[in-house]
Amino acid sequence: YVTDHLPAGTRVGIDPTLITAEQGAKLREALQAKSGDLVAISENLVDVVWGSARPVRPEDPAFVLDVKYAGETHTAKIARVREQLERDNVRGLVVTALDELAWLFNLRGSDIDFNPVFFAYAVVTNDTVTLYMNEAKLTDAVRKHLDGILVQPYESIFGELSAMSVGLAESEGRLLVGKTASWALVEALGESNVKVDSSPIVLLKALKNATELAGMRKCHERDGAAMANYFGWLENELLHNGGNLKLSECDVADKLETLRREQDLCVGLSFSTISSVGANGAIIHYSPQRGSESLLDTSKMYLCDSGGQYLDGTTDVTRTYHFGEPTRWERECFTRVLKGHIALDMAVFPNGTSGF
Repeated sequence: YVTDHLPAGTRVGIDPTLITAEQGAKLREALQAKSGDLVAISENLVDVVWGSARPVRPEDPAFVLDVKYAGETHTAKIARVREQLERDNVRGLVVTALDELAWLFNLRGSDIDFNPVFFAYAVVTNDTVTLYMNEAKLTDAVRKHLDGILVQPYESIFGELSAMSVGLAESEGRLLVGKTASWALVEALGESNVKVDSSPIVLLKALKNATELAGMRKCHERDGAAMANYFGWLENELLHNGGNLKLSECDVADKLETLRREQDLCVGLSFSTISSVGANGAIIHYSPQRGSESLLDTSKMYLCDSGGQYLDGTTDVTRTYHFGEPTRWERECFTRVLKGHIALDMAVFPNGTSGF
């Protein structure tokens, strides 16, 4: 859109922290083809206009995920990352993805709703590990857990990477930076000092150990108990306790959250509960809001898509119920969807199919 609608020779400014290095390179190439350029600006103009009204960055404390849930110490994980870096012939890794940071250090947080992550960066080299994380997040337990790891202020990573770039250039060494890293980080290091590729943590994290696998099963058992309690309660309320056309989508979603939080090791929801009646169930990622939600109606379908965050795993469960007499058309639609899921489950995909 930019290259099609701007005149030749246009210089486009952008906050480099809000775009990946790969995206920046593609846009710059497209602009340069029309004698233009993409320019990294040091001050986000929207933030300037926003001023003091801009919400502050969350500073909730992080907490240690016990090895009895992680199945492997963070020191062992760092050692495995270093082995991969040696195979890749790079001097170190800049870790930017928040889920990768949480996995690598066996830490969890609450900086983003429904996600147990915290704002941070990290740099792992052959002989040092630096975690860039603000002081407010460091409890005594977290400090003890991170013994031997240098902790620096969150924003200081840009200056430190810029300082590292000199030594990298002189020794012709490079740091590995994940594909989701910002253009700002690559700019700080210098493009010639960087190898942009998939972070090795992606695959290391994807291969679950025995403890993680057991935790995933156990958390689904507890979550399943909460769901059974919920639908048993809901059926009774709608059919026997006068709740039909009185209980709202929000009312029942709140009840489900209460029942989930009663389960062992539950720390919250994994996303905003999609509690939807009738046509609302067809709205992608529908989220009922107080004042505009629908009432539960036994003459309509009810779809509930919800999940929980537990110390030993995460759940995401969708169920569709009808508490009255479904129409012929509703039965046909439901059955066709069910057949589609069964066919997909039985399909044999060619070796190497990526899924995206």
